Amino acid sequence: MIRGFTVSNIAWPAAAEAQALAQLRRLGFTGVELAPGRSIDGWPLAHTGLEELRRRLEGEGLPVVALQAVLFGIEGPNLFTTDAARAQLFDHLARVARVAGVLGAGSCVFGAPKTRDRGALPAQAAFDLAAAFFASLGPIFETEGTSLAFEAIPQSHGRAFVTQTAEALALVKAIGHPGIRVQIDTGAIFANREDFSVIAETASYASHAHLSEPGLLPVGTAGCDHAAVAAAFTASAFDGFLSVEMREIDAWASALERAAEVARTYYGMAPLETKVIE
Repeated sequence: MIRGFTVSNIAWPAAAEAQALAQLRRLGFTGVELAPGRSIDGWPLAHTGLEELRRRLEGEGLPVVALQAVLFGIEGPNLFTTDAARAQLFDHLARVARVAGVLGAGSCVFGAPKTRDRGALPAQAAFDLAAAFFASLGPIFETEGTSLAFEAIPQSHGRAFVTQTAEALALVKAIGHPGIRVQIDTGAIFANREDFSVIAETASYASHAHLSEPGLLPVGTAGCDHAAVAAAFTASAFDGFLSVEMREIDAWASALERAAEVARTYYGMAPLETKVIE
């Protein structure tokens, strides 16, 4: 059963945060997902004010449930190029785990298609290297009370490693550590035309999920079959948060309204309370 409904803060302008958070509360969302580069002073070299940020958001009734875009804008780390680039990736992700621990975020989404472009490396060699690398990170995330949630990147992104949800599941199974889980991304499932049954197959290995559409279009605008996907979630063992992920547009406030309506209509988000006027 879906634990709660949240929204990633990439959906609104940074300057409009107070307005956006007030709207999330009004719409009935129960948490927020943060992109560290938009929310944390000094990221990634320094990360100050984390306790204050956590207290403020929890005081707003919108605790941090996940981090995403944890490698956005960061040059150098790479999973498959060199030992030095891989060590840089390890150090950065260990930092991400510590930040998530302070903020109380239960999942850290690992997307980063450029960071996991396998180039000419054969698929099996890439799989074996990735499994060993993330197995060494698993204990760090577990110690911080969080998990690294591996996200499938749609095939349209080229040679990014793991383009299908089933491939993310296979990797997480091979790693076999609770600190490394799957991130279910409905946008990737729609873009790849995956069978919706993959949600039930993956659910018990997933720590987080995104309610999204291909290209991060505003939720509810791409003609996606949310009724079928929602039915697959209902039939699954998924018990994490479902977080709206969509890119910022000029009419971002209206986009939040539409996304909330999709979440309520199809995914079981609680209806808004109505006041009876006597």
